[in-house]
Amino acid sequence: LPHFAPWQTEDSASPPIDILQLDGLLQFRAWRGMVFESWSRGQAPLWNSQSLMGTPLAANSQAAAWYPPHILFAFVPGSVESRMSWLAWLHLSWAGLGAWFLARRLGASDLGAILGGAAFALSPFLLAWLPLASVPTTVSWIPWCLAFTWSLFRSSKLSIWDGLGLAICSAMLILAGHLQFAFYGVLACLVLALVGVGRAESRAARFGSFILAGGAGAAVSAIHLLPVLAFSRIGHRAAAATQEGYEAFVKGAAAWYELPGLVFPSLLGFPGAASPEEGLPQAFWPAYVRPGAAFGESAWAVGPLVLTLALLLFLRRRWVAAGVAGLLAVTVLGGPTNLLLYFGIPGFSSTGSPSRILCLLVLGLCMAAALAWPSDTESGPEEKPTWVSFALVCLAPILVVAGIGGSLSSWVPDLAMGPLTSKGLVAGLPLALAAAALAGLCLWLLGRGDMRPWALGAGIGSQLLLGGSALVPFGEPDLPRATVEPGERLAVVNQGWGFFGGPGISLPPNLAPTLGFSETTGYDSLMAGSTFALTDRINGKGSGLEINGNLLILRPGLNLAELRASGASILIGRAQAFAGLETWPGFDAVQPTPLSPEDLPGLPNGLAAVEAAGPEDLIAYRLGPPALWPADASPVVMQPGRMIFAAPNPGVFEVKERNLPGWMALLDGRPVPLEQGEFLRVQVPEGVQELRFIYNPPGLGLGERITQISLMFLLFGGIAAYFRTQKMKNPAGSLGES
Repeated sequence: LPHFAPWQTEDSASPPIDILQLDGLLQFRAWRGMVFESWSRGQAPLWNSQSLMGTPLAANSQAAAWYPPHILFAFVPGSVESRMSWLAWLHLSWAGLGAWFLARRLGASDLGAILGGAAFALSPFLLAWLPLASVPTTVSWIPWCLAFTWSLFRSSKLSIWDGLGLAICSAMLILAGHLQFAFYGVLACLVLALVGVGRAESRAARFGSFILAGGAGAAVSAIHLLPVLAFSRIGHRAAAATQEGYEAFVKGAAAWYELPGLVFPSLLGFPGAASPEEGLPQAFWPAYVRPGAAFGESAWAVGPLVLTLALLLFLRRRWVAAGVAGLLAVTVLGGPTNLLLYFGIPGFSSTGSPSRILCLLVLGLCMAAALAWPSDTESGPEEKPTWVSFALVCLAPILVVAGIGGSLSSWVPDLAMGPLTSKGLVAGLPLALAAAALAGLCLWLLGRGDMRPWALGAGIGSQLLLGGSALVPFGEPDLPRATVEPGERLAVVNQGWGFFGGPGISLPPNLAPTLGFSETTGYDSLMAGSTFALTDRINGKGSGLEINGNLLILRPGLNLAELRASGASILIGRAQAFAGLETWPGFDAVQPTPLSPEDLPGLPNGLAAVEAAGPEDLIAYRLGPPALWPADASPVVMQPGRMIFAAPNPGVFEVKERNLPGWMALLDGRPVPLEQGEFLRVQVPEGVQELRFIYNPPGLGLGERITQISLMFLLFGGIAAYFRTQKMKNPAGSLGES
């Protein structure tokens, strides 16, 4: 927050910038707040009226409007931030418990399963992605889906409970919101099913049960999935797979020089830590080599203990497991396996970095370590292979980082990577050595059967030292609510956006709704392509950013008349952004007037007076009175996706909400057609007593019916399974007597 004008003061220090933390603040804080608020009123959160001049909410997958824990937490007291924190801890725990459950199903010992579960829950991957809440929420269901998939094929008898478990968990996997990670979970289940079916009895029945359970899970999630797919067809990311797009896609893959982070992530630096080089915004040095590199996109760290145990398992001729791990690693690094995904899976060309599949690599290595942990009846691992593997695992990343700097070049002008990587090595080495020491202690105790509980404690301690406290910030942000007149819409001018923010940023897109404003632009993972085109017209140039295609900004020199026509009533930005304001197109038509500091209360540092503002100060202009609906209108209900006006005057009635598929208008309860245009507009005849605008996203009606039918199917299946279980527990005839 101190990087942005409302919180920035002359003496405020600029903390390190973590891109994922920024996403958590700009996107998920706003989305979760809208979802909680809507459900608390008993209304489905279908529409976001606060961003992008109005945009679908439930049809934005990552908002996860239909995810059951989000519905439950809408009624939990507390701030949005505190509820998001509780959900984060809940899903971390659920991910660890699911990994333990999967390890037990795969045959791991009690202590080995605990290590595998703890290692996954404490993995830098899950911790780094906590701010981008849809990722850990979705990934937490992957081990549960895999566990029930394995049980369907490996249990002695085909159980309906395993099928029900897979159906429920696969539905939650999709409802959790991040479809790219949900796809990885489905892919992993399919691969595991193909491995399991080759060794199973009654193969056809078991594979059919797997398909039926997975299909039932997808059907349960139809209320979420169908509107998302419908909106994606008109979204800004809809694009055909091309060779040029593929080349841009694999640029987001992890780089070879990030491999040391597989063992010791501290050697690469943490994004939330200060850089050892003065003047740089964060300690994660690969971000200065590869533009756009983010710690979370290459957070494959499993630590020296898990990697050593996994290697020991692979050395026991577990070739299938080793081959799968190798293919995943090649994919993470942008290898040719990505061709199959990018060109072979419909819609995959619109997803994020290929390195995100490392969620499966991390989970797989944790499971390999769990399986390598000896049971109570087994002796410890052989000493020579163990210590040789451990020495190689620990020394290789240190030597690579020590010698890598001279071969790397930075995109940051005048930045030499050699000194930076050396300083990063010195800064990260103590934590790495501490993690290695505890991992070595764990392996030593593992060879002594009666000391294995102590070995487990040392092993979990080693995993904690991979960066837990450095990746999970604590505290609650200072996000006051501004006092806003009904019908106001804020337009923020930002001069630019760099990989680490930038001095020209006034107020990042999507932060205004968190402060209480409706906003012209926004930051969303899925936006209507027509909203992009409209914002381009307002700017008179491109509105998107090359470094992040999900950000829309308003630029200096925009057309003030077009902006006013979109419903904006307040224009805000740093004083330097308004140089030559009187020459901007539409200035004479709009005649913006300066706002004084007391005109816009609620901002943390307030506004500066226009006549006394310095270049970095935040100033604002009024473009006109609030104009989201006609000045003479009488709004009765103003809720996202549901607006009611009493006795509207005859003529054209326009509301400045984007006219996207799904909106309908009713005059005294009778549907009437909306006029063509960017915003909601309808002809009102004489004598109308009530005008309603109602939004239902395309696909919702069909999805709702499919979800209801499939839930009934699962309910009856559960009841049948219960009575069948009771019948098997009781001798013939005794069930009726009881």
